[in-house]
Amino acid sequence: MVKSITLYCDSKNRMFRRLAEAFENNATGHTDYLQQQSNYFEALPNMIPSATSGLKGFDKVIQSADTTGNRIQKYAVPQPNSIFMPDTSPDLSRKMSQCSTASIDELLAMKNPNASMTDIGCGWLYTPPVTGSYLPQLSKGFIGNEKGPLDAFHPPAYKKWFFDLEAAKKQILIDKCKALKNCSDVDGAAFDGVCGYCTDTNQGIPIDANGKPLYSDDSRTNCSSASIIRTSASCPGPVTNGGPSPIIDKTCDPVNGRLSAACLYNQVIAGGCSENGALAIALRGPSDNNDYVGSLRQSDAVKIYNRVANPPLNLDIFRQGQGTVAAVLQEVRPLLSNTLQASKTDIGAAARDLCIQQGAIKGYSGCNDLADGTSPPFDVLCLQQIFLSMGGQPNGSAYPIKSTIATYNTMGTLGAVKQQWGQLVANMNSADYATQHSAMMQFLGISPEKLIQRAPYKQGVEVFWFVTVPSNPQKVSGFLRRTIEHDIVQLQPGTSSIKQLGGIGYGCMVQLTDVRATAEFAVKFNVTVDDGFWIAVNQPAAIDKTAMSQTSSDKPGLFENLGLQGPTNYQSNACTAFHAAKPNIMKLFYEDAGGGGNAFLFRTIGCSGAPTLSPNYYSLTCEANAPFLTYEVGDKSNAFEELRNPGLFGQFLPVVGMDYHIKTDERSSVPGKKSFVRLNSANSIINIQNIAYQSWKKVTFAIRLYSMPVKETLIGLAFGNAGTFFYNIICTPINGSTAGLSIEYNIGNGVQKMQTGFQLSLTTWYLIQIDNKGTGFTLSCDTFNDIISRKGATNPSVAVMGNSTLYGVNATWSPTTGQAYQACNIMVGTKGYAGSWASMYGTTSFTYDVAWVHFFDNIIGTNDIYRECKADWSYTQFADSYDTYKTL
Repeated sequence: MVKSITLYCDSKNRMFRRLAEAFENNATGHTDYLQQQSNYFEALPNMIPSATSGLKGFDKVIQSADTTGNRIQKYAVPQPNSIFMPDTSPDLSRKMSQCSTASIDELLAMKNPNASMTDIGCGWLYTPPVTGSYLPQLSKGFIGNEKGPLDAFHPPAYKKWFFDLEAAKKQILIDKCKALKNCSDVDGAAFDGVCGYCTDTNQGIPIDANGKPLYSDDSRTNCSSASIIRTSASCPGPVTNGGPSPIIDKTCDPVNGRLSAACLYNQVIAGGCSENGALAIALRGPSDNNDYVGSLRQSDAVKIYNRVANPPLNLDIFRQGQGTVAAVLQEVRPLLSNTLQASKTDIGAAARDLCIQQGAIKGYSGCNDLADGTSPPFDVLCLQQIFLSMGGQPNGSAYPIKSTIATYNTMGTLGAVKQQWGQLVANMNSADYATQHSAMMQFLGISPEKLIQRAPYKQGVEVFWFVTVPSNPQKVSGFLRRTIEHDIVQLQPGTSSIKQLGGIGYGCMVQLTDVRATAEFAVKFNVTVDDGFWIAVNQPAAIDKTAMSQTSSDKPGLFENLGLQGPTNYQSNACTAFHAAKPNIMKLFYEDAGGGGNAFLFRTIGCSGAPTLSPNYYSLTCEANAPFLTYEVGDKSNAFEELRNPGLFGQFLPVVGMDYHIKTDERSSVPGKKSFVRLNSANSIINIQNIAYQSWKKVTFAIRLYSMPVKETLIGLAFGNAGTFFYNIICTPINGSTAGLSIEYNIGNGVQKMQTGFQLSLTTWYLIQIDNKGTGFTLSCDTFNDIISRKGATNPSVAVMGNSTLYGVNATWSPTTGQAYQACNIMVGTKGYAGSWASMYGTTSFTYDVAWVHFFDNIIGTNDIYRECKADWSYTQFADSYDTYKTL
């Protein structure tokens, strides 16, 4: 909804600009413009995010006959061709380009003085320099508002966000001038005209064009005008007149014509390099007094830098200190300047290694400079570096070694070699198991186990966000959403704030991933937590029932401490094994039941082998488009439950009056040959409550009528303010073997009714789909056989749409602090609700079967519906007991 508002505001501004232009053109152009604007604003409430604008012909595709006459039904939404829109406006994209390419002075010059802090505009991302340097680690313009940069444009990691550009410039200048520690450097390229040397504080401060303090109202940067030095020639000499004798630093007094290593070190730091640079490290503790930098001479950083830099670094000046302080500074300044070069270039990486951070040269490979047209023979080490840079692993069979280099030399060019590896990367995401298996073995050396079902490799960690119960760390009361993360979510100790939930506190989550180990290893777990946690590895899916029923455990595969506590560190005594030949499903649960502060820091300590607990090895436990919540009869529990996290979701899943059918012969005609439950309309209910409506886009029901209805509520949805909005699917008889579906609903205009035209026959399985559009719902109903025969194509859906979003953010029946209290139910059956809630009808004579209720949180296509009906989604198989699969 926020994106829609943003688009509206941007488009409104654009409207007035184009309106003025239209008056300059002919009347026909203006009329066309007004029609375009009318179409736009009619389509905007039903916007579907898309990479392009508009979908010509969509209105023809979705036409359907009016079952009450010979006409075509009216479209469910106005302007259907126009509802496909980019989710960020072109104006915002242009603004982002302007923000990111302009200097801070240019942005200040362009800034509208009348703009509000709540408006969207250009701000500044900033991470200050490392100690001793004047160069910020990050200093870049970015689009945003007073609350921060816009996430839609993927801001990089940063330390501080400034929406006040003057404040940003002030901080940049303060940090830059703070690096001016030596008066003689005041007119160097980095500080000249920007910083003055204040003899009151022996430190640089920002100055204006007249040499006065630029920020005289700030105690950090104020200095008496007489004490500001602007040129090195004006630097004061040593004090010799009366008074106590000053303490004189003799570090740089030559001894036998040589400067000490300590003096050279001080000058390297004064010149702007960091104490962590290789040059400073060598001078800080030289192993040979006859050559202070002897340990540095053969380093890759020196060799590469001196090959490409002009002038090269004269190490003889640093060898025995046979030079002057000025000469040392003269060597350091171009070195520092070259650190501004791109970090992956030869000169940039080498300069950073020598001046800023030892080891930075590892980010550079000479092979990166080779053109794709480079001809063989290839250097095996070079190919190895390129292979690894593309994400390959040494265990992969395609990893270049001496015995295979001849094969690569026959490929003609380096580009051909890289193209072959790129194809392996693509094949790792193939839906064909054999193709994926081969690619993964070649590129990563990972072997999917054929006897254990395992979802295709898809990098990521699923995070399920729950509603915690304050002061009760063993309970959850609702579900807010799923997110897919690149890495394990870590929460730094501090005030409770979960960005994935809009910055609210009382966070609660379970993280789920499959660790694709390349070799056997075992680890201990170390966790810093506020309030409680548990970690389960290679356990059955129902381990969450066990973990939530207790407060502590320390054994292989399960480590936990559920409590109310400030940041506390725990380390397991038991080692947990991870395997190369089978899945390693890992669940990490965290709860902040106390509020106020949160922390979750997860680390491991090796017990054996080489641990591979890093993002490249984390894979989703389901296919990317598969249902993320699957309510079915569990094969092991024989209970209707959510299959992957049954213990957590089961805490708020009332299931009453189920007749379970689990025998093989009963399952033979069921989609996917699944077990199912038989419900009596009046005496049974599956009440999937407190699944926040924001969390899903589609829910599917596999349903079969076992007897004829009277007037029954087959499916009921409740949302919004308690006792107001609902959307119920009603089943009534047409004849002795066929029933029809209608909808009774209230989405803001009172109770209304709609006939759908959908008919259900006895003993036939149907897929009922409800799509959540935010402002309303669409309904479709088809037999499984029809959808499969049409390869996923379905009958036209029936839409019920309102004018505004029907539910709040983070809204459930059981909110905690910072969340909204609203109705939140999806019900199959009416036990306890028939007659007391609007449009809830149930009789004891009507029975029907349910095989599943599945939730999707993404927009799926025809092939995905086909897969849903085939019930052949791939989910990674959980262990039957700790570290044990019965299939092996």
